[in-house]
Amino acid sequence: MSDPAPGPSPATPVIEVWQEPNRLWRWRYLEPSENGRPLAFRSNKEYESREAALRSATTAYPDVAVLQDPAAAPTGGRRRRRRRLVALVVVGLVVLVLWPRRRRRARA
Repeated sequence: MSDPAPGPSPATPVIEVWQEPNRLWRWRYLEPSENGRPLAFRSNKEYESREAALRSATTAYPDVAVLQDPAAAPTGGRRRRRRRLVALVVVGLVVLVLWPRRRRRARA
C-alpha cells in the first residue's frame, strides 16, 4: 500500500495511477494548494487492472488529466509476463532433458 514517490505540486488537478507491489492497481487525485503540498484523495479500493483503476478514477473525477507513467504502459506487463513464461518453459525443458540422464548415471 505504497503511494508513488511524491513529486512537485501539480499546477492543475491530476490523477495518478500506479501498480502496488501486490500487482493490484490504485489511483489518487491530486489538487494544488496554497501551501505547496497538494491535496490528495486516494482510492479506497485496489483494482485488478490499470484500465479498471483508470475507469474508476475518471468516473469520480471526469475531465481531469491522468499522469502517464511510461513504466506503467499496458504492454510492459505483458512483455514481462511473456519473458517469465519463456524462461519457465526453458527451465522446464532443461530439467526434463537432463533429469533422466542424471538418474541413469547414478544407477550405473
